[in-house]
Amino acid sequence: MTVPTNVIWKIEPHTQAKHFLLKQYLSAWMPIVSSYFNELLFIDGFSGPGIYEGGEPGSPIVALSVAEEHGGIPKEAIIRFRFIEERIDRAEELCRQVELHNRSRTFDTQVVVGEFSDKILGLMDEFSPSNQHKSIPKLVMIDPFGFSGIPFAKVYQILQQQHSEVFITFMADAINRFLQHPDDSIRAHIDEAFGQKGVAQIILESGFRGRVNLIQETYKQRLCTAAKYVRAFSMHDRADRLLYFLFFATNNSLGFSKMKEAMWKLDPSGQFRFSDRTNPEQCVLFAPGVMTEVYLSQDLKQSFHGKTVLSDKVLKFTSEETAFTETHCRKALKIMEEKREIVVSTIKNDGTKRRANSFPRGITIEFKS
Repeated sequence: MTVPTNVIWKIEPHTQAKHFLLKQYLSAWMPIVSSYFNELLFIDGFSGPGIYEGGEPGSPIVALSVAEEHGGIPKEAIIRFRFIEERIDRAEELCRQVELHNRSRTFDTQVVVGEFSDKILGLMDEFSPSNQHKSIPKLVMIDPFGFSGIPFAKVYQILQQQHSEVFITFMADAINRFLQHPDDSIRAHIDEAFGQKGVAQIILESGFRGRVNLIQETYKQRLCTAAKYVRAFSMHDRADRLLYFLFFATNNSLGFSKMKEAMWKLDPSGQFRFSDRTNPEQCVLFAPGVMTEVYLSQDLKQSFHGKTVLSDKVLKFTSEETAFTETHCRKALKIMEEKREIVVSTIKNDGTKRRANSFPRGITIEFKS
């Protein structure tokens, strides 16, 4: 992808898809966290000017619009936005766009001029418990044009703060192309992005075939050192060319589930598609018509073959270990029960009767051998 040089540029279809995903997730995240916390923080690490050539909103305005328009966010909630932008001309345009879109409800917004790697920890520390603040939920969007300026050391420190999540665009294809670059500083940026010296050389020596998968898997493993829940999604254009990976990392199981639900709402009928790539051996395409229940039932049979378990365990497995959601799980279980591949108890653990074709928590499921 070409790095734009103008203040404002034409939006790409894959960017629109990413913004749709951000909107879907924030529409779930903001109401949920604001019902438990009086204050929350959204940081956009690579904000841009806030608008595209066709008038489409940039990611900062997408986030502001969700906060303004969503009816489920308490009026008394304090929603803070910090938008980091390196270029002064783009930051000035972003200030104008924020002013235009921050009128019906006043939020604490600030455009910060500078590089993400220089500014992020200072912004995070402003809202840390050690700074006379209660620990508040924080979502950090890291969406660079390339792979420089996103040191893993900073990402790790973000995730070490309580209630913090990151949504990262990771340019694996660009990394793959620059592994043999003669400029040592370019390869140093790659090592810095992984937070591991010599990783660029290790990936290079692994051979060409499967190198992109190794890049994705290595970065996922690095994120897992700081976050309990990590998922990797790949974005492709219509020609099926990999554009980049999207990583979501959190220590909150509910946030993890909501991001997957947002991903399944994407409409891939345009010039892009998403796949869950957390497990390279089980890539799942997010698309209409994909036999999700069939794929998931195979996973469930393999994992619980010959076992009798509570439905809670099956739902938890689906949510945390697969690309699917609890809604998919219940549909898969219904099909499996109809095929007599499982036997489901009629009485729940609390002594109440289970409704037919339902799979609530607290019921026993026997997976046949």
